[in-house]
Amino acid sequence: MVDFDLQRYRKGSRLMLSKRDIETIADAVLQDFKPQALKDPIALSADEFLEQYLGCHLRYENLSNNGSILGMVVYNGGKLIVYDKDNDNIEEIFLRGKTVLIDNLLLAEEQRGRYEFTGFHEGGHCILHQPETVSGFFDHRKTIVCRTSETFAKFKNLTTDEDWAEWQADYFSACMKLPRRIVRMVAIDAMRGIGVKKDCVTSYERDVYRECCEYLPRLIASIFTTSRTAAKYRLMELKILKEKRVQPIVFQKNSEGVEYVC
Repeated sequence: MVDFDLQRYRKGSRLMLSKRDIETIADAVLQDFKPQALKDPIALSADEFLEQYLGCHLRYENLSNNGSILGMVVYNGGKLIVYDKDNDNIEEIFLRGKTVLIDNLLLAEEQRGRYEFTGFHEGGHCILHQPETVSGFFDHRKTIVCRTSETFAKFKNLTTDEDWAEWQADYFSACMKLPRRIVRMVAIDAMRGIGVKKDCVTSYERDVYRECCEYLPRLIASIFTTSRTAAKYRLMELKILKEKRVQPIVFQKNSEGVEYVC
């Protein structure tokens, strides 16, 4: 397993990592874990990454009574409260060592893409957010509770240490499951197949954009085994799908009473 000096990115209790920083870390991990993924489009296994590469115990539980918690990382083992669905109550379980927990909701076949993205998200916490690296974040606990969003391209509303840690783990997962160069290669080749000659499409090209927004995320999600939501945001983040906002046309009059557009 690759070791990283993350202390230099630390500012107080927060790890200040840019997209480029996270992508560099993810590429180094991929090179060590599965170098073929940096050359060819392949579907990485979250189970293999967590258990064999990171050495985590993997466990499936009902983490909440409403499906709002998709995953957790418990660094030092010990007792944990989970939801007992059969008795509609809580129960206490015991964990040994560093454990990643995935909610049972994601074990359904139709949730496979979300399961994989969530697994690599938890793996991102294991690599980026060790208690000794961001100690302030773990002052009162050795557990990270995740409500994985898969909207990793958005980071404008991040305020707390937890917000930033979740965004970083999301972006790490995207970089691992959907490597930049390989996704671009697959997407552009697919666009050529449906007659798109450019390397990107914008929302101004309504029909083509609508077709690509439907086709490309479905194709990418299928090839790399991730969710369509994650695939679409990655395509947008790589500027293959560009959503342009239409600016309103405002008419004003100059001193001579002649209308002009501003």
